[in-house]
Amino acid sequence: MKRIFTIALLMLICILLSAHAQLSPRDAIKAMGRGINMGNTLEPPHEGDWGNTASESNFDDYKNAGFTCVRLPITWDQHTGTVPPYSINSTWLNRIEQIVDWGLSRHMIIIINAHHESWIKNAYTPSNTARFDSIWS
Repeated sequence: MKRIFTIALLMLICILLSAHAQLSPRDAIKAMGRGINMGNTLEPPHEGDWGNTASESNFDDYKNAGFTCVRLPITWDQHTGTVPPYSINSTWLNRIEQIVDWGLSRHMIIIINAHHESWIKNAYTPSNTARFDSIWS
């Protein structure tokens, strides 16, 4: 049910944004405002391996400190299949959704990026690019 609500909310946001002109890069930067990085949280093979775990209270702290944007670097390699359809482990994806939802519920902008993805950096092959594209799909 929560996933359906999240998808519906994202669709509504997309509809509302499409009703207006697309944000220019300058306007997007202004909307992001002051940002903070959640590095070393979702980059190791398992959350917490590098000493950081995400909690809902993190987002209260960020908001109270005046942050409006959170960068969430994620390493997908060990959580994604290596053959089509390159499925992402559902437990991992649900955890990411939970963390993103904590920020969105506080009206924060969340920036997700792929990080430490040496598998594609070291072998930029058609198979690896298909896998990388699938992660974003």
